[in-house]
Amino acid sequence: METQSTSLVVRDRPIIQWIIGAALVILAVLNPLPGMSGTDPVALIIRLVLGVGGLCFILLSPVLTVTADRPTQTLTLHSKSLLTGSHREIPFSQIEAIQLDIHRVHRSSSSSNNGPSYRTVVVLTNGQVVPFHKYYSNGTMDKTKKIRKLREFIGVGGSEMGMGVFGTLNEITKQAQAALKEQQEDQKEVHVTDRVN
Repeated sequence: METQSTSLVVRDRPIIQWIIGAALVILAVLNPLPGMSGTDPVALIIRLVLGVGGLCFILLSPVLTVTADRPTQTLTLHSKSLLTGSHREIPFSQIEAIQLDIHRVHRSSSSSNNGPSYRTVVVLTNGQVVPFHKYYSNGTMDKTKKIRKLREFIGVGGSEMGMGVFGTLNEITKQAQAALKEQQEDQKEVHVTDRVN
């Protein structure tokens, strides 16, 4: 993180994806599969798949640069890989919160990893959610530290608990109130209909 009096820059590098990609490429190039010769067609196909998969990890894993700029009152999300890129600017006035989005995976009890995964999102005043990344990943410490710095710098809030798969607590409350109101209106219609009959 780079903090200046007028701007805050947060970078998120996909180091794990790069390491996985490099390992796959190295396996594809250097390691002939046990029990197969280097010219065996099956071994060549497997090595080709490993190599292409590794290159995809390296070429498509983006570096995310988040810049909060006070003079322009803008939060910029700039994502750039070797092959792709995206750029989005969000005015501070449209930001309601910056927080964690939690994705809970319910797997069978035999699975060793039933824990949640997370991603950082910006919740806009119109209810739209803008994720920093499309994917979720494990660990909250680094994400929470960056979120707190951004919130403090911009002057917005957010939930420490995260949004979860059902949205923010406020959104859940709004949905419950709307459902209750709809149910009450349905009951009123039933009473009116009974009197007419």
